[in-house]
Amino acid sequence: ALEEAAKRKMRFVVLDRPNPIRGDVVEGDLLDPDIKRMTGYFLIPVRHGFTVGELAHWMNENQHLGADLTIVRMRGWHRNEWYDATGLPFVPPSPNIPDPTAALLYSGIGCFEATNMAVGRGTGEPFRLFGAPWLDASGLTAYLRQLNLKGILFETTDFVPAKDIYAGQTCHGVRMIVTDRNAVSPFEIFVASFLWIVRAQPKEFRPVWEEVRVVTGSERLHEAADGGWRLDDLLAYYRQRAEEFKRAAAPFHLY
Repeated sequence: ALEEAAKRKMRFVVLDRPNPIRGDVVEGDLLDPDIKRMTGYFLIPVRHGFTVGELAHWMNENQHLGADLTIVRMRGWHRNEWYDATGLPFVPPSPNIPDPTAALLYSGIGCFEATNMAVGRGTGEPFRLFGAPWLDASGLTAYLRQLNLKGILFETTDFVPAKDIYAGQTCHGVRMIVTDRNAVSPFEIFVASFLWIVRAQPKEFRPVWEEVRVVTGSERLHEAADGGWRLDDLLAYYRQRAEEFKRAAAPFHLY
């Protein structure tokens, strides 16, 4: 919309609102320009920390749009606040993101939608669980527990999606219980789970690699799946890229 407004020389006004999962946390790789698609349009990480106003400001400057952009700023919001700390009613951006916890987990677990993994759509716990009829859920749960990831507990579960992939089928999966939302890293949960599954069950697990590149931003996860990266090294790479983006994004922060 901002691009079209710039082309038509129309004034563009953004009524800013909070980032529902905090504005000071960044996760993931920056989108490679060669991978840009409609579903991966901005050259930003999967969890970027921007408000919509800041994102418009960033896009206008970095893509040299020259739009007549006005951002109506918020009052009283701080970058380290969750949406439920504002006192404002949470308006679900999707029927499958009914609350800030689902929004938080979506930032990582949603990447599984580039594969043949169910992510809880069609259940009462979207993005709080993931699985498939063929998944060795016990093995994956044991692996995730031994990683001692911060802010999260894992348990095995079975679920039957009412719709979406595997509708009406029993899926064996992993349920995530957030114990500290300020410490948990949904993207790292996704990366660790993805690599375990692709190595443990390569015949059953079918990533759509073009889409995986889009949702993760680069070729790195594909390279890791082929044995090119250890998990610790890959996570360190993603953390470094997130820090690089935080520094680049800072001049566009309005709060």
